[in-house]
Amino acid sequence: MIAFQHSKSLVDLIISNNQIEIAETTSNLMPDGVPNFEPIRSFPTIKALCESIKDGRKNMRAVLFNMVKNLSESINVVRNLTEDQMIEIASLLLDECGDFRLEDYQMMFTLAKRNKLVKFRDRIDITIVSEMLDEYWLLRKKEGDRILAEKEDLAVAKRIEQREQKMLSAPAGSIVELPPDYFAKELKRMQDENEERRQQDWADYIGRSAERKQKYKEQMAAAYGLTMEQLETLIVPESEAKITYQTFPSKINEEKVNENS
Repeated sequence: MIAFQHSKSLVDLIISNNQIEIAETTSNLMPDGVPNFEPIRSFPTIKALCESIKDGRKNMRAVLFNMVKNLSESINVVRNLTEDQMIEIASLLLDECGDFRLEDYQMMFTLAKRNKLVKFRDRIDITIVSEMLDEYWLLRKKEGDRILAEKEDLAVAKRIEQREQKMLSAPAGSIVELPPDYFAKELKRMQDENEERRQQDWADYIGRSAERKQKYKEQMAAAYGLTMEQLETLIVPESEAKITYQTFPSKINEEKVNENS
């Protein structure tokens, strides 16, 4: 609710062209001039914002038009934007907003004015704005990848620690029987955990793709002290194998695989 209020307030400020308050809001989004992406992902996407306000797309196009106009007036080039070009660029930004937030565009234009995305030479047009959009997307994704990797590393370390504690609590050398489809279910659980977090975390914000499945397998292999080849043989349906493991302090080793069960 607070996130929606923030974005709607920004809409009102841009429509009213209140540059002092816009500058204050931007400073909060970019402490010391550096985008703080962490809170941005909690704000509504532009698409969601359009659905929540009256005449959503029409009003959002007007908001983006004002943002483009402000950019055009802020830079010194020989050939500046015409009104028709501003409308065209505003429409481009609306049509291709993807999972961007309005705050993303505000930070993007601010960086552009400071020559931190593209170099303005003698002109500004839709091609320059497209390049600006690409550069900002890469900056956003790079930071998101970094933070997501940190979060995942912490999650993997926690899972390994939990499993080691469980194994250390068992008598040394004791036999622990795992369900035949244990690893297949464990992989699915890990995917579900990450997918649930993905809806509200960096993976959703930066559009991470199917590479994640391989990452889940690597995490599982690390947690159980297995090679990827060993793990692949264990991710099987219940009908295909029965797996028994022997526990030792701090690790699990395979004892046998009964293919006839």
